[in-house]
Amino acid sequence: MLVDAAERGSSEAQLMLGQAYLRGDRGLTQDPAIAAHWLENAALQGNARAENELGDLYDRGDGVPKSRRLAEDWWEKAALRGNVRAQCKLGKRLLADKADGGDPERGRYWLQRAATEGSADAQFQLGRMYREGLWVAPDPVMAQSLLERSALQGYGEAIDFLRTIESVGYSMEEWYHQRQPALRKLAEDGDAEAQYQLGSRLERGAFDSVKDVPQAIDWYRRAAAQGHPLATASLARIYEHGAIGVPADPALARAWAQTADAGSR
Repeated sequence: MLVDAAERGSSEAQLMLGQAYLRGDRGLTQDPAIAAHWLENAALQGNARAENELGDLYDRGDGVPKSRRLAEDWWEKAALRGNVRAQCKLGKRLLADKADGGDPERGRYWLQRAATEGSADAQFQLGRMYREGLWVAPDPVMAQSLLERSALQGYGEAIDFLRTIESVGYSMEEWYHQRQPALRKLAEDGDAEAQYQLGSRLERGAFDSVKDVPQAIDWYRRAAAQGHPLATASLARIYEHGAIGVPADPALARAWAQTADAGSR
C-alpha cells in the first residue's frame, strides 16, 4: 500500500518509503540508494522533511555521491520552508571562513532563524558566538540569554559552557550536586522530565564527576517512551557519535532522529 501511494505521487508516502529503505524496516532491505530515490521524489515536490534528509545523505555520501554543495542546497530548500533542523545544520555548516567555502553572515542568519523557533542547538551556537565574539561583536548579555535558553531545554553543551562562566558556575554546581536523590525518586516514579534530567546529568558526569552513559541511555529511553522530545534527540545524538561504553550506531541514530523529527511536527 505504501509503495502504491508513493508510485501514485504522494510525497508523504515517498518520504516514508525512503525512510523505510534508509532504516531497513517495514520488511524492506536497507538500501540507501533506493532511499535516496524516494526521498528525492518527495523533495522535488517540496516536502521539507525529505529535503532535509536528502541533504543529510549528500553530506554523508550515503546512497548518493558525497557533495557539500548539494547537501547545502537541499538543506537551504528545507530551511526556507521552515524546517528548523535544516536551518540549524545549514547555519553551522556556513560558519566557516569564506576561503573554506563558508559564509559566516548567512550562517548566523540561519542560526538566528532556528534559535527563534526554539532550537537549543542554535541558541547554544549563537550564545557562544556572542560570548566569544566569533563573527559578531561580543555581547555578554545576549550570550547569557541565549545560553540560558538553551540550557533550560537541557542542552548539555550549553549547560557545560555555563558552568565555566564564573557568574553562574557556583550556583549551577550546587544545583547539580544537591538534587540527585529527589530527581532519581521522581524518575523512578515515572516522571518523564525527571527521567530526562537524570539521564542528562548521568551522561555529563554531574554527580561526583562520574559519567555513566549506558545508564543515561536507559533513562533517556524511559523518557522517550513517554514522548519526551529532548530525550529522543539525546538518544539520536549519542548513537550518532558514540560515547564511552556505547559504540556509534548510524541506524539507531537515524531511527531516533526521525522519531524526534516526527514528534516535533
